[in-house]
Amino acid sequence: MGLGKTLQVISWICRMIENKSLSDKKVLIRVPTSLVPNWESEFNKFTSSIVVYTHYGAQRKVEDIANHAVVLTTYGTVRADAAKLKKLKWAATIIDEAQNIKKSCLATDKSCKINQSGSSHSHEWDSCGKCSNGLLEHHGLYQ
Repeated sequence: MGLGKTLQVISWICRMIENKSLSDKKVLIRVPTSLVPNWESEFNKFTSSIVVYTHYGAQRKVEDIANHAVVLTTYGTVRADAAKLKKLKWAATIIDEAQNIKKSCLATDKSCKINQSGSSHSHEWDSCGKCSNGLLEHHGLYQ
């Protein structure tokens, strides 16, 4: 809520790209549908070097993700495309408005457990500003 978390995430992604830390992996940003335009606007405002692919809507194709380092999507889209998204290599996942994940038995929560390719250097961020190596590390936040 106005604390600059989105800008911090964008800066961190820029740094990862600058340092070539992503390699062939990507960053997945999961947000509520209402925040998709905000994230797109913030990326356009603060960096021109990153082209974000918005994986959302009826015309979305998982194949289009291959050409982008950063993928912006919604909780619902992750739920619908979870099987396909889990096959891709993710360096990091960012979960905005993480309080939307209430209980580990919810479909949204299960789809959020997209693994970052088993890398020990992968991270998952939630909107509380915490970085973890896995969603369940901060499970208490979601109960």
